[in-house]
Amino acid sequence: MVQTRQYQVPTDRLYEPSTNMWVQLHGALLRVGFDELGQETHGDVAFLQLAESGTVLRRGEELGSLEAGKYVGPIFSPLSGTVSSVNQAVLDNPRLINIDPLGSGWLAELSPAVDEALDRLLSEPEEIRAWFDDRVREFRTQGVLAE
Repeated sequence: MVQTRQYQVPTDRLYEPSTNMWVQLHGALLRVGFDELGQETHGDVAFLQLAESGTVLRRGEELGSLEAGKYVGPIFSPLSGTVSSVNQAVLDNPRLINIDPLGSGWLAELSPAVDEALDRLLSEPEEIRAWFDDRVREFRTQGVLAE
């Protein structure tokens, strides 16, 4: 776990810097969700839709969509693979994304594509800390986050 500003960022997962999403090995699957900064910058989530099990996605394609206080639009997959399962609890209660983004607020589990290269995701504690600090500064400069 790295502490950066007021955020705790677990180092037991990988991070996709452009989407503020995490990827974590969960058995043979990869579980994905928003990090704390991602959920905070979206605001209170009111509605969530996710791709169905069996959907094949390339990195950057739509994993789903959400409606939140500060954002309405697509959720882009942080990796390529086949959707193995979606989190029914978060579909039933989208606020879980805000309440527990690193735990019960996960979105989906994917079986990674054969050619998926996870080494492009952030994994080292110091690179995670530096990236997260930069994102917080960026969002504060844009007025997305309060000081």
